[in-house]
Amino acid sequence: MKQDPETQEPQNDQTGPLARRLAALPSWLSEGLGIGLPSILLLVIAFYAAFQFVEPAPPRHLTILAGSKGGTYSLMAARYREALAKSDIAVTIVETAGSQDNLERLATSDPDDAIIAFVQAGVAPPIDAPKPLEALASLYFEPAWLFLRDDVKIQDVRDLEALTVAIGAAGSGSRALAAELYRLNGLPVPDTALSHLSGNEAVTALILGQVDAVFTVGGAPSQDIDDLLHQDGVTLFSLPRAAAYARKFGYVRALDLPEGAVDLARNIPAQNTRLIGTTAQLVARRDLHPALVDRLLMVANTIHDQAGLFETAGQFPSPYMLSLPLNDEAARFHRRGPSFLQRILPFWAATMLDRWLVMALPLLTLLIPLLRIVPPLYSWRIKARISRPYKALRAIEKRAAHQDIHRDKALAELDAIEKGLGTLSVPPTHAGELYALKFHIQMLRDSLGEPKKKKPHTQNPEATETAKS
Repeated sequence: MKQDPETQEPQNDQTGPLARRLAALPSWLSEGLGIGLPSILLLVIAFYAAFQFVEPAPPRHLTILAGSKGGTYSLMAARYREALAKSDIAVTIVETAGSQDNLERLATSDPDDAIIAFVQAGVAPPIDAPKPLEALASLYFEPAWLFLRDDVKIQDVRDLEALTVAIGAAGSGSRALAAELYRLNGLPVPDTALSHLSGNEAVTALILGQVDAVFTVGGAPSQDIDDLLHQDGVTLFSLPRAAAYARKFGYVRALDLPEGAVDLARNIPAQNTRLIGTTAQLVARRDLHPALVDRLLMVANTIHDQAGLFETAGQFPSPYMLSLPLNDEAARFHRRGPSFLQRILPFWAATMLDRWLVMALPLLTLLIPLLRIVPPLYSWRIKARISRPYKALRAIEKRAAHQDIHRDKALAELDAIEKGLGTLSVPPTHAGELYALKFHIQMLRDSLGEPKKKKPHTQNPEATETAKS
C-alpha cells in the first residue's frame, strides 16, 4: 500500500549544502547565477591571461655608465640624473674608461639591473656579449679633433706615422676611431705608453712637448678640448678628406667649424676647419623596461633638441646615425612620441595606468559582447520556463476537442499545471507573462465548461414581508 505523499517519510538528502542553498533560491535568481557564474569565470580566465603579458613595474633606480671624470659623458650623465630625479628615478653614475669599456660592462651586467651607457657610434660591442645591446637614439655629434703643436706641420693623416700621437686610453672611443683612421690610411696603430694618454694628461703632454699631437673625440666643447682650442702654440688640424671618411662609415659625418665659431673675440679657430664627427649613442640592453625607454627619450628630447656648435635645432635625439640596432620601443617613440598618459601624468601614474590598460582592454573586448549576449540569454531562459506549460495546455485542448479526455480529468490536469505555477518564481520584469499564462489556463478551463461556483443566495427582506402578507 502506497503512503500518502503528505505522510511519506523524508528520504536522506544526498545533495551537498551548496546545492541545497542554490535549490532554495528563487528560480529566476538561480537562472541568473547559471548564466552569470560562467561569464564571471570566463572574465577571470581572461584577466589571468592578460596579466601574463603585463610588464612588471619599472625599476626606481638606474645606473649610467659614463666616461672619465670631467669628460663630456660624465657631464651629460649629471644632467640626466637631475632630470630623472623629477620622475623619482634615482641615478648612479659610474666612471669608466670610455665607450669600449661601457659596452663591455653593459653586456656583462646583471640582468636585474637597469643600466644605460653613453657610447660613441662605431665602437663595436664584444663579439661574445651575452646580452644583445641596442641603441635608443643618437644624441649629438662627437667631432674628432686633431691638435698639433705649432712647430709640427703635416698635410694629411698619413703624415702621422712619423709623429708621437696620443690617441686615447684602451677602451675609449677616441682610440677606437683613431685606430680605424690609421688602418684606412695603411698605418700601424701606435701602441706606446704616450699613445695611451687621454684627457688632461694628453693636454699636458702636448703643452710640454712630450707628444706631437693629440687625437680626441668629444662633444664640443668639453673642458679638455676647450683648453686646447684656447692654448697658445696649439693648432687645430683641418682634415683634407673629411667627405671621403664620411662615405666609408654610415655613422660618420663631415663637419664644418666656421672661423671664429668657438670664440669670436679671439677668432678661434683662425680659419674654416673641416672635421669628421661620429655621434654619441644612448645604449641599453634589449630588455630595458619600455617605460624607462620612453622616459629616457623624453629627457633626451629636453636636453639635446637645441642647436649646438654642429647641430641644428630639433636634429637630435635621432633614430639615425647609429652603429647598433635601434630598440623597438625607441623606434615607436621616435615615430609617435610619448603616449598620451606620459604627456599629461607623472611618470609613475602614467606607468601604472598603462599596465592596467594592458589588462583592461582584453577584458573590455570580452565584456562588451557578454553584456550584449547575457541579458537576452537570461530573458530567453525565463521565458522558456514560463512557456513550458503551454505545450501541456495545447495537448489538453486538442484532446478535449476530439473528446479524447473526460472533462474532470482535463480539469484535474489544469489544476496540477496551475499548482506548479505556484512554485515558479519569475523576476518582476516577466510577471506579465506569468499572469498571461494563468489567464490562458482559466480560458481553457472555461472552454471545458467548468461549473461555476454558486454564490450564496441572500433573500430580499422586502420580498419576505410581502410573501408573509
